[in-house]
Amino acid sequence: MAWQTLLLVAYCALLPAGVLALERRFAWARALGAVLICCGLGIAVANQPFFAVDPALAEKMKKATDLINSLTIPLAIPLLLFQSDMSDLRSQGKSALSAFGISVLSVFLGVTAMRYAFGDMLGAEGGKSAGMLMSVYIGGTPNLVAVQTAVQATEETFGVVFAASTFVSTFYLFFVLSFAKPLLGKIFPAHPLAMTADDAGSTDEGTSTTLAERFKFGGLSLLASVVCVAISAGATIAIFGKIEPLGVILGITTLAIVGSFYKPLREIPTHEPIGTYLILAFCISAGTMMDISKLMASGSVFLSFTIASMLIFLTIHYVLNRLVGNDIDTTITMSMATMFGPPFIPAVAKALRNDAVLVPGMTLGFLGYAVGTYLGIAAGSWL
Repeated sequence: MAWQTLLLVAYCALLPAGVLALERRFAWARALGAVLICCGLGIAVANQPFFAVDPALAEKMKKATDLINSLTIPLAIPLLLFQSDMSDLRSQGKSALSAFGISVLSVFLGVTAMRYAFGDMLGAEGGKSAGMLMSVYIGGTPNLVAVQTAVQATEETFGVVFAASTFVSTFYLFFVLSFAKPLLGKIFPAHPLAMTADDAGSTDEGTSTTLAERFKFGGLSLLASVVCVAISAGATIAIFGKIEPLGVILGITTLAIVGSFYKPLREIPTHEPIGTYLILAFCISAGTMMDISKLMASGSVFLSFTIASMLIFLTIHYVLNRLVGNDIDTTITMSMATMFGPPFIPAVAKALRNDAVLVPGMTLGFLGYAVGTYLGIAAGSWL
């Protein structure tokens, strides 16, 4: 492994400890939140002005981020789901489903409207591009490859859609992690299970545990998580003949939800802090993939189309959710479940300071993969 790769892995692995220390000590860091700070630190690496990143180094960085992402998210998801109370899902079912349905409808209406508004300016594959964009914002990036293959779009079209959607989505991600809840929470109802100020200030620090006990519990947490990952990976190999990332994540989520019903596993106190640390490492790694200069070169017309589509469908999403009376945390989480998929839901739950949205967000995020693929193919063929 090249030293540059090792350096980036170390950066992502060690920096969350410093960010958490800042959050404990300074009010400004608590206001920003560890998730937002870590994303920003990752983006700073990708866009630093001090030295040029040649193609060879860029490829090494990509391999490093792929390695980090392939470790942090699969291990973090079960740790955060183990502690979930499934009664939360029953109590939120109606609002979560309605918010998810509104998100899907909003993306469909917004992208379709802008496809007709831009018309021939989008080029010969404008319809295919619109269908691919629709699939991304309903189910996430994995849908993009499936829809491209189905509608037989060119690699150039794929690159433009991926670059533009990633660039525009980054701004919405920062909005969600920073201003969304404080701003929109003034006009939306609060989540029925939202963490109170007293809850937010309380942690497991009040529980007296020795260093040996922390190592013991931490080992049990990681062991349980590794078992979930190993079983899920083995199952995908047995079924598909290779490791399928989507199948692994789905298997991990299912096993972790089942495991949450086992009280001794659910009450291990180290699930949350270890899971949170892994999520922060993922946020730094994800930020390093946001090369703004490359994304800006994706094409001004399609970039404008993507921005206009997002502004319209997000407006529809929030207006309709407010009209039906959905709470702010559910509304935000379901927009993220469709636009970014399940891997980002733990980070959103931490930013919202409400772990109750974790299970509904993960569950319906997987549904978004299916809906986004089918709707994207249909729209790409029709538009």
